Amino acid sequence: MSTMAGTGLGTEIETALREASPLLRTGTAPAPPLHTRVTERRRWMTFKIERGSDGARSTIRLIGSVKSEHLSEIAHQLEICGPRAALDLEGVTVVGVNVIHFLVERERQGTELLNCPAYVREWISREGEQDE
Repeated sequence: MSTMAGTGLGTEIETALREASPLLRTGTAPAPPLHTRVTERRRWMTFKIERGSDGARSTIRLIGSVKSEHLSEIAHQLEICGPRAALDLEGVTVVGVNVIHFLVERERQGTELLNCPAYVREWISREGEQDE
């Protein structure tokens, strides 16, 4: 804890631990410290979809960590937008292999991938080569 001493969060953690110490000895568990609740709250909003249109085509903007469980909603949004829809990946931070396979297939079907991060583009290229 010495690395966090002097910071607001470090002080809050130290205070929470001091307050929890007697409760833990009696077998009563305190509520999680504030920093745990904040961290959990951040995990809840790890992915977001935004849909927009410039009149000529619709764009689905993906933001955050894209996981396999998001693929059905992304596919649904693409269907709603029609065949000229594009995926904007500028806000993507993390993807898994199933997401890469999805993107490879969507690109083959004509979906344009906009603002694709370099590591995602490289991975798509490698997966596309392996499929051939």
